[in-house]
Amino acid sequence: MVYRIGFTRKGGQGIKDGWQAVNISPGIPPEIIGRYTALQNSNTPPGPVFEPEDSEEKTVTELQSDNHNVYFSRIKYGLADSQGRPSMFADSFVCDLKQFAENPSKLLLIKSGNFHFEVNEDESAQPESAPELLPAPELKLSLNPEQYAVLIKCVYSVMTARNKETLYIICGGSYSDETVAETMLCIYSALFLPFRKVLTFATYETHGNVPKSVIFKRRQSGGESKYFNLETGETNIKRFDNYGFIDEIAENPKQANLNYFKSFESDLREYGCSETTSLALYKIVWETGHIDSILADNDCILTKKLNELLSVAVPKRTLLDEQILLFLTKIFERNINLNDILAQKLAGLPPMSANEALSSICTVYIYQKLKSLIPNEDLLPDFADGSSEMVFEITEEAFDEIAESPIEVPDDFFEIEEGELHYDEYENRRGHEDEHEYKEEAPENPIKKFIKIFSKK
Repeated sequence: MVYRIGFTRKGGQGIKDGWQAVNISPGIPPEIIGRYTALQNSNTPPGPVFEPEDSEEKTVTELQSDNHNVYFSRIKYGLADSQGRPSMFADSFVCDLKQFAENPSKLLLIKSGNFHFEVNEDESAQPESAPELLPAPELKLSLNPEQYAVLIKCVYSVMTARNKETLYIICGGSYSDETVAETMLCIYSALFLPFRKVLTFATYETHGNVPKSVIFKRRQSGGESKYFNLETGETNIKRFDNYGFIDEIAENPKQANLNYFKSFESDLREYGCSETTSLALYKIVWETGHIDSILADNDCILTKKLNELLSVAVPKRTLLDEQILLFLTKIFERNINLNDILAQKLAGLPPMSANEALSSICTVYIYQKLKSLIPNEDLLPDFADGSSEMVFEITEEAFDEIAESPIEVPDDFFEIEEGELHYDEYENRRGHEDEHEYKEEAPENPIKKFIKIFSKK
């Protein structure tokens, strides 16, 4: 069901005058009227500064949403009420959020001729709810697959940022209502459904409004924090995480139908998440179908993927733990050293895991690593290979003796953050220079650190 509703400044100083909802479709729920009014209150004059091409019409197109509905509006500025006060008129179509996410074209393709900017005083002749739509476009922008993938990555980038951010899409000479509609349909067609529900856009930034996800512009001003040029494919966003599903969709947009995205929702239920805006989880789901090629990749990719798996939190761990086990097995087969961050994540894993095989392989890793590094086998913690216990007891005396033992640590045993010194490098340098100069930079003895991570001490 698509409802229609407007908002403007009406009348003079009477009790029923002022900013209010008008031209309300019959049967529209009162809660929708209340939420819509609150949204439009942020659009009241003075409004945006219009570009020369729009200085006469003074109209803004925008799409806003809340947790229940989507509001697609045309807002006309430069008006005045009967008292001569600055006014605006918003004419909007409203539909259910879930329905819109599954079919954005039901609002985005509404023809501009459907929007009117005057109060209909005849309440018995309210405007029809069903608007006339533009023909469905082929969803083929003047972008190659690589540029299209960059556009989608730019959108995901602003939507997943910690703080509210906006992507400015520069249209150049192609700017038009049709270009805006087609571009947004191309973007929506590449987004997972939970992201479609929170994506917003406008053709201008309105006064006092919450930031939109996307703002369309005719030309670039130079002050855009993040932009994408629709004519050239250029952007100033330099770094993107690698999400294979985005490139897959860009290469073959037609495969990204509703069933494609709903299949992800079905797979997410295996992790206890039917809907999420965590791209890390979508990435894990997508890579499940490409697991063999990833396991055959280089050592760096394997440890990176393991880190991604160890970094997510899900209600159901069964499938996730099976994937972690696959990567750990391959990593240990190749004798790849894990850095201290991964070791810490590994240490915290078994209490949450019911996977005995995973607990066992983690414990074997700890034992073998200690065995290879501690010169005196009598100091090894007393626990058996294959034990499901992840932590071990170690005496104070043994701990101190291990920490002071002369050891040779491979450079890649622990990854040292940039700016830190390797333990053995620190020992060498302090023999030649004032030890106090490097005292704060020296990392902890790696063996001592390792034992702290994996022991109850």
